[in-house]
Amino acid sequence: MKQLKRTIAIAACRFLYGIVRMAGFGGSAFPGSVANKIDSHLLAELAKNVQVVLIAGTNGKSTITHLIDRCAAEGGLHAFANLSGANLKSGVITSFVLNSNLRGVCRQQYAFIECDEFALAALAQELRPVGILVNNIFEDQLDRYGDMTAVLQNLISGIQSAPDARLYINCDCSYSVAIAQAVPNPKVYYGCNLTLNPAPQHNSFFCRSCGTKLQYEFHVLGHLGAFYCPCCGKRRPAPDYCITWADCREDGSSLCITAPDKEIALQVQLPGAHQVYNALAAYVLAVAAGIDSARACKAIGAVKNIDWRTEKIGIGDCRIQILLTKNPVGVACGIHTLTQTSGRIFVLLGLNDEAPDGTDVSWIWDAPYEMLSGLLDRTDSIYVCGSRAAALRMRLKYAGIPAGKIQMAEDDRRLIRQLAKKTGNVYLLGNYTYTYKIRALLRAQKACTKNVHKRRARKACTKNVHEKRARKKFCYEV
Repeated sequence: MKQLKRTIAIAACRFLYGIVRMAGFGGSAFPGSVANKIDSHLLAELAKNVQVVLIAGTNGKSTITHLIDRCAAEGGLHAFANLSGANLKSGVITSFVLNSNLRGVCRQQYAFIECDEFALAALAQELRPVGILVNNIFEDQLDRYGDMTAVLQNLISGIQSAPDARLYINCDCSYSVAIAQAVPNPKVYYGCNLTLNPAPQHNSFFCRSCGTKLQYEFHVLGHLGAFYCPCCGKRRPAPDYCITWADCREDGSSLCITAPDKEIALQVQLPGAHQVYNALAAYVLAVAAGIDSARACKAIGAVKNIDWRTEKIGIGDCRIQILLTKNPVGVACGIHTLTQTSGRIFVLLGLNDEAPDGTDVSWIWDAPYEMLSGLLDRTDSIYVCGSRAAALRMRLKYAGIPAGKIQMAEDDRRLIRQLAKKTGNVYLLGNYTYTYKIRALLRAQKACTKNVHKRRARKACTKNVHEKRARKKFCYEV
């Protein structure tokens, strides 16, 4: 009876997933939620003989998941990952179903699963992970999560339900270290010994043990850095894997990683200095899974785009770079990436307040939009878009951006058509739903532009044929 229920749940999930895909939707959560209603123990059964690694944290989860999936493919590891970004239980179920047979036996040996901060507790109980990575903890969607203490407690309770899991911890994040120090699990620390982003600090952070304000030997980005408590003496743990040198450019970074037994040179083609953290985390997971170091570096260095988070889309002579910015530190990293560019650029800032984004957008007042003032001589206008464009325009005015430089774009389609006629680089900084929707419009415009070029080419070809025939006829008559 249990086997029959499991088979029905798997078949229903696959069928619904196929319907959703044929309908043109990318969501994988709905099929998993239906399968879970049919068999509430399905996920635990599917993950029985799979070595699962959970990837958690505020920023970088999806990027790390894509990078480690590429490493696994390059290293010949039988593994899968939830690359769709559906990081709640229902989406994870769908990922397991697609990699299992109808009897509920998973065909892969490893699973690298991106999970939401509030989903980790439930997922850890069912998946029994062998490893859990916590990349960072930033303030994000506090209208959904509550305060930071609630986020930390939820992560700690999830890790406590997996006492044998090895933890991979960003030692530059005081919150991640506090989580690691609250549990007895074996730990591997990774970090950076360089300042990557000099954006100003808007918040103060305090020791989780004694409440004293933390001091820093140096900041890496945001509140990440070599922190220490001047009262109780707690400080940043020594990293097992550490970035000791980095050259961050507009189109990627070169870095040197000091590992326990050697030094590794790694090339990253993803834009933004913050991506070196994600590359380091993926490398650490790859080595832990037994993937050869050289193969891992090759795989990480080959990745140029991550879905719609760091995607580049060309429309005619216009090149559009998408940079997902969903919280203050994301905005800081995105604008810092723009400061590394050269020549004239076009800047688009998008802000929505839908459920996946968080309905409270007051976080924009903590984001360092003042950094845009350094780009004013290289851009004619800064476009603000999305359902909360008015709030974003107000924030830019308080950031000292001249009102004449700020343009409200009420019609995204019209804006894209205008951009398609321009020559140069466009940088789009937007949160989840705005970036996802504008990407669909950009792809449609690209396809339309491509078809126009094809029609023009066919017309020109036909014209050339007629001219050749006319010349041939003329020569014959002569």
